[in-house]
Amino acid sequence: MSLTTIVRSTPSAGLAPIYPCAIRYNAAFGDAFWDSAKHGYVMYLLRMMTSWAIVADVWYMKPIRRRPNETSMEYANRVRSMIAQRGGMVELQWDGMLKRGSPKDEWKYYQRLHLGKQIGQVQDEKKPEEDVPAWLNVTKPPNPDELLKNGKIQ
Repeated sequence: MSLTTIVRSTPSAGLAPIYPCAIRYNAAFGDAFWDSAKHGYVMYLLRMMTSWAIVADVWYMKPIRRRPNETSMEYANRVRSMIAQRGGMVELQWDGMLKRGSPKDEWKYYQRLHLGKQIGQVQDEKKPEEDVPAWLNVTKPPNPDELLKNGKIQ
């Protein structure tokens, strides 16, 4: 699966055009992906040098200029979308550093709350509310003071 991740900012204030380039690696002969959390750089280099070939499809695209009244993030997202579309990649709304740590407890809480509400709406039609599993019955957000005391957030 080929992915594009979030672009945090643009390299200029919008005066100079961006010359986007879509690169998609084909892992049939050798995988160019490096997960630095699992393998060190020397192991990555060794794997790259001993692979049969590193095959990549490269598309150079026309320059893209920032539109009037477009914020830098809108500009960056537009460029990323064009790169993803041209390379046939999946566009992600998060950055590649998400794999480095676990999500915050607040994020987990709100995801559970949202899922619980969705499932609860479906179950309200079929079953009484008592049948909803306890783990879905989220009633209040975690106390930030408790999270700080337990060392869960800094």
